[in-house]
Amino acid sequence: MTLRPALVVLLGLPAFAQVQPDAVLLRTPDVSKDKIVFRYANDLWLVDKAGGVALPLSSPPGPESNPKFSPDGTRVAFSGGYDGGTDLYVLDLVGGVPRRVTHHPGDELLCDWQPDGKGLVFSSSAWSGQARAARLFRVSPEGGEPEPLPVPYGAFGAVDETGSWLAYTPDASDFRNWKRYQGGLAQDIWLFNLVTFESRRITDHPGSDVFPMWRGPEVFFASDRGTKGRMNLWLYDLQRKSTEPVTEFADSDVRSPSIGPDDIVFESGGKLWRCELETRVTAPVEVVIPGDRPQLSPRTLAWSASAAALVLMLQAGILAGMYVGDRAGPSETQLASYSTDAGTKAEGAFALISFAPQASA
Repeated sequence: MTLRPALVVLLGLPAFAQVQPDAVLLRTPDVSKDKIVFRYANDLWLVDKAGGVALPLSSPPGPESNPKFSPDGTRVAFSGGYDGGTDLYVLDLVGGVPRRVTHHPGDELLCDWQPDGKGLVFSSSAWSGQARAARLFRVSPEGGEPEPLPVPYGAFGAVDETGSWLAYTPDASDFRNWKRYQGGLAQDIWLFNLVTFESRRITDHPGSDVFPMWRGPEVFFASDRGTKGRMNLWLYDLQRKSTEPVTEFADSDVRSPSIGPDDIVFESGGKLWRCELETRVTAPVEVVIPGDRPQLSPRTLAWSASAAALVLMLQAGILAGMYVGDRAGPSETQLASYSTDAGTKAEGAFALISFAPQASA
């Protein structure tokens, strides 16, 4: 009796891998005139403001967070944990190596650029004398000695377009696992004039008011005020001295909001959202994270008994199939495949492939 490769056994199983990974858990976004930068899997990614396929912007060893576009949209500053601590870096969008801005062994958390592009505002507890009490600083994006801002404590701050007013919160609650907290560490937003040293508080909600963002005479911020008890976007008008809601999320919180020329972007429910400032229309940003190299590699292979044919299972793009190749030549034949419409997931995948021996007289 002899064996010959007469039949390939294919076992179709439910899909073990998706054609494209779900774009969820997208963190700390920022928006420019036409792009969004965000953190995914501890790396920085760039996508069109309308959504689409994201491209990796920076992926050195170590985590990146809090990316912020420069006012002219040509650079991105961020906090990077590359050398044991977390420092500030600046990266040109056209490419290149991130340039280190700060060198203190403590951690620095980027808040924002100054509107003139000549400074970066950041917070750090390295100089405060208390590990849990941060202070606000600014430093040139080219590097140099950080300058402390003249407020005793500050966890997040932003400077208005005149360069005179600082909106800030003395502490931060975004990194704590508290919901609807109304204790002594609940945050309010303060304004401080960097020229006259005048200061005043513009919120008095018993809960948390965080992430102040300037737009002319308006200060946008996130707050858990309202009947839903969820973090949403709110607006304080300095001229009318009034507060009004901007978003009304009931199932998930607005987190890490950041303002650009025309929009505010934020994360909610693990996804990115964009709020147009003129219309107040808020919609999710659909982002596709392209698959990494392991998804393009052969998954399974099997030789025939005579070693004359090879069955190879691949998964790449929207195709998963079996190929029989002849060792004597480059020819191949596709035996089976799953294909889908663009943008949808495959209904199944192939696994456990093998040649079945067939008896002959």
